[in-house]
Amino acid sequence: MKATSGWIARNRDVAVAILATMAVFAVRMWMGQHTMFCGDPDSCAYLALGQSLSHHHGMALNFLYQYQFVNLNLPTTGLEYWRPGVSFLLLLAQPFGGVTLGSSIIVVTLAGIVLALAAWKIAMGISEDRRIACASYLLCLLLPVCWLCSLAPDSTLFYGAFAAWFLALFTVRFQGYVADAVALLCLAGVDLIRNDSILLVVPLLVVLWLRQRSGQKQGASARYAAVIVVAYLATRLPLQLVNYVVAGKVVHAQTAQVFYLNNLSELLQYNRPSTLHTMLAAGMGALVKLRVATLSLIVYRLAFEIGRAHV
Repeated sequence: MKATSGWIARNRDVAVAILATMAVFAVRMWMGQHTMFCGDPDSCAYLALGQSLSHHHGMALNFLYQYQFVNLNLPTTGLEYWRPGVSFLLLLAQPFGGVTLGSSIIVVTLAGIVLALAAWKIAMGISEDRRIACASYLLCLLLPVCWLCSLAPDSTLFYGAFAAWFLALFTVRFQGYVADAVALLCLAGVDLIRNDSILLVVPLLVVLWLRQRSGQKQGASARYAAVIVVAYLATRLPLQLVNYVVAGKVVHAQTAQVFYLNNLSELLQYNRPSTLHTMLAAGMGALVKLRVATLSLIVYRLAFEIGRAHV
C-alpha cells in the first residue's frame, strides 16, 4: 500500500490520467449498451464489411449504397467508395465474440484513448511539463467529437489516432529512426482508412524541409529525405494491393468520382440536406431511378439475410 501511495505521489499526473480513462471507458461502455443502430451509412458500411470478413464471406457488403456510384453492381465489394482499414481494425474483436455493434464500440473507444495518448506525446514534446501533457490528454479524451464518434464504428477516431501519432513522431526535431519508421506505418494505416489521407503529404514534406534548414546531424540530409519520400510512396501500396487482389485493378473506377474530379458541383452540395423541393428539382426520372435503386437494396438485403440464415 505504501509503495502504491508513493508511486501515486510521484506520478500524480499519470494517476489522474489513468483514473479519468477508466471512468470515461466505463461510461462509454454503458452508453454503448444502449446503442441499437450502427449510425450513418459510412459507419454501417465499415461494420458490415467487418462482419463479412469475420464470417469468412470475403469483401462483400450486405447492403447496397448508391452515393456517388455511377454504376451499381451486386455484390458490392465495399471498396468502390470506402476503404477497408476500419473494417480490418474491427477484426481485433474477433477473438472476443466476433465483430458486432457492441464489440466495434469497444474498439472505437480504444482508438479514442490512443488518440488522446498522442495528445500527451505532442504536449510533452513541446513543453516537457507532465501537467500540461495530462491536461492535453484529458481535453482530447473528453472532446465532444470523441464522445459522439465512440458510439458508432466511424472512421474519425481511427483516422485521428493514426494521423495524430504521425504528427507526434515525425517532427522537425529528429526523434530517431524508429520514430520515423512508426510514423510512416501510421501513414499506411491512414491510407487504408480515408480517401483524404493524401493530405498528410503536406506536413511530411514541410518537416523534411525544416529539418534540412535546421542543420541537424541526423535525419536532415537530402539522401535521408529521399528515402523518406520513397518510403511514403511505399505506404500507398497496401491499399493498392488489396484493390488488386479483390477487384483485379489497382485503382477503382469510382476513385475520380470520390474526389469530385468528374463533377465539382457535387462538392458544393456535399452535406446539404435533401428537401421535397430539391428532390422534385431533380426530375421525375431521377426519382423513379431512386425508387428502383431503393427497391433493389431492400430485395438484396432480404435475400442476403435469408441466405445467411440457411448457411
